[in-house]
Parts: sequence; C-alpha cells; structure tokens
Amino acid sequence: MKTVTVIDRQNVFDIALQVYGDARAARDIAKANQINETDDLTPGQKISLPESQYTNTDVLQFYNLKTVIPVTDTHIQIGVGYWSTEQYIIQ
Repeated sequence: MKTVTVIDRQNVFDIALQVYGDARAARDIAKANQINETDDLTPGQKISLPESQYTNTDVLQFYNLKTVIPVTDTHIQIGVGYWSTEQYIIQ
C-alpha cells in the first residue's frame, strides 16, 4: 500500500483531496489507518493510502498543474469556548 507523509496543518480531508481529488475518500483513509476523519495528524506522520472508489481526476489535474497541496489550519481558537468574557459576569 502506498503512503503519504503529512505536512504541517494537514488533516485527513486534505490528504484525501491531495491524493484522490475527492474529500469523500477521507473515510477510506481513516479506516485503513485506524483513525477518525477528524483526528489531528502530526507533521511527518505516514498515512497509508488504500484503494478508494472516490477519485476526481479534474481536481487532481488542477492541483498538479498549480502545484497545490491542500492544507487546512484547524487550530484557530474561535467559537464559544474561546470567546473573551472579561467584561461579563457569568453566573
């Protein structure tokens, strides 16, 4: 089975887009690597690439032509859990 090396800020969906051109392949990747689609990946980590019925050659051609490697920064701290509450008293 082929592998790919994770780069900084990539997730399983990025790998699916990079290799298959289709984010739906993330499920196949996760299953082959015994991880969840939403698990954080570590830069340098090797991910096994299984066969997948989900492939979009148009997307792959675009990425190759433009030398694009999908990367999604999911570590942005926003949302209710990260909002500043200094001005408010929460009871």
